[in-house]
Amino acid sequence: MAGTGQSARLTLKTVADLIPRIVLHRWSNTGDQALLLLGLKKTPVVCLFTAPVGVWQRRLSSRAEEFAGSGADGLPPQLAIQAQGTSVTVPGYSATVYILSEQQSPE
Repeated sequence: MAGTGQSARLTLKTVADLIPRIVLHRWSNTGDQALLLLGLKKTPVVCLFTAPVGVWQRRLSSRAEEFAGSGADGLPPQLAIQAQGTSVTVPGYSATVYILSEQQSPE
């Protein structure tokens, strides 16, 4: 502040502080539906899903050993999202792709 000898301090938040996780849902009339879960913080973040309802199969995880990850994914190989809500903990600094089980794909 001018003339008071005090300085104003501005604290900037990073994108990860403002948006700790991103979830993208891909769907179309052709092809599989997919969910992409991105953990943007160092620490895990809890998400509550009420849609898209269905049983989803994990197809890719950035935490897999094949991608130089720890191998400890933290997310289940099968994710069952129910309308009343399914809680999922998205690991920090991660990307996971789920595909909707074929028997539940729209026709």
